[in-house]
Amino acid sequence: MSDHALPELAMRMIGIKKSFDGVVVLKGVDFEVARGEIHALAGGNGAGKSTLMKILQGVYTKDAGQIVVKGREVDLTSIHAAKAAGIGMVFQEFSLVPSLTVAQNIYLTAEPMSRGLIDDREAVRRARQVFTDMDVEVDPRARVSELSTAYWQLTEIAKALAQDAQVLIMDEPTASLARHETEALFELIDRLKARGIAIVYISHRMDEVYRIGIASPSCVTATGCSPSGSPTSPRLRSWRGSSARSSAQRWPTGFAATRRSGRYCSKPRTSTPHPA
Repeated sequence: MSDHALPELAMRMIGIKKSFDGVVVLKGVDFEVARGEIHALAGGNGAGKSTLMKILQGVYTKDAGQIVVKGREVDLTSIHAAKAAGIGMVFQEFSLVPSLTVAQNIYLTAEPMSRGLIDDREAVRRARQVFTDMDVEVDPRARVSELSTAYWQLTEIAKALAQDAQVLIMDEPTASLARHETEALFELIDRLKARGIAIVYISHRMDEVYRIGIASPSCVTATGCSPSGSPTSPRLRSWRGSSARSSAQRWPTGFAATRRSGRYCSKPRTSTPHPA
């Protein structure tokens, strides 16, 4: 294999279209992520970031287009189908049950069984192994209601990884985290990347996108951009040389941006803002 060989794609979306009540939200969107790649999906509220990923997660059904996972076209018509294809998502709104333990939440609806009964001890053992692989310390026996938001986030990530997710989508994962918790999350993302897991990181915070782009050879994309776009936007060049704070103020609403191995490109965004 040559040094310039492209990395193996974990997932590819081609020509994705989606409308709600006649309002076009996504129009011919191409998006891909390789194994062991952190791919940030950036843009303002209503740009279509979450809509695109909810199609990948099986929450919404695409109107047109193709989804290819590990070289095979798949029809992700449900969350169950997405999980079976190795797609996991940590939603902005937590989906944990506070009255249950960490282990019980991780294996909810997929509980290990023994002699026809739920085996909580085995769930704890498996959950502890997932956290060990993540290189974080969380007590699987702790009740979720007694934990801080940062531990809720770790539990959500562990829940996806326990289902053997090879593509992990994180939707605004730092929305309720403190600064030091955010940095710890970035370190975890880097470790998951090193394991070959593809990460799609959704954010409207350009300082976070900048952090991800600096930390590793990753992609930074706004909804609607094809990797083949041409580097023609002066606004994008201005962003490249500016600070994260000033770049967030100048993020071009009508443009998408991709960063691959230091190459930037942009083209008009093809999604239409939608309040959902």
